[in-house]
Amino acid sequence: MQLELMRATPKRGFHIPQYWDADNRNNICIQCTDGVALALKYKEGVLLATTRAETKSYETIYKLTDKICACVYGAIGDIQQIMKMAISQIKLLEYNTEHEVPVRGVTQIIRNLLHSLQKNATPHPIYAEIIVGGVDCDGYSICHILSDTFKYY
Repeated sequence: MQLELMRATPKRGFHIPQYWDADNRNNICIQCTDGVALALKYKEGVLLATTRAETKSYETIYKLTDKICACVYGAIGDIQQIMKMAISQIKLLEYNTEHEVPVRGVTQIIRNLLHSLQKNATPHPIYAEIIVGGVDCDGYSICHILSDTFKYY
């Protein structure tokens, strides 16, 4: 009984088929069993929460602006690169326009980065789940971004 239960329990982390083909990378079913990313919107604000990362040097919640944060989950290297690029793009946009970027604008910046990186990805696809939440002129907002929704053509 114990042995059958151990076989049924999936291993932790991302599971990619052994013989991965770059031509069929959008058809891969990826199973993620580590961690949780959660966002709640309520009357007086937004709550972002994640589980602790296994490597303590890895951040799971990023402060993008003074009023907007992102809760991330996925492949560590991909997310760190995406978030560094997103923070610099947001700061540059705020500097050029002299206005705060709204939550939907931040989400669009991250989507554009994910799409361009997914299109020009190195031999592996990008695995990232990002929840952006914060306050802007429209009130409190939450946006969810999945990297597997961007198809490679």
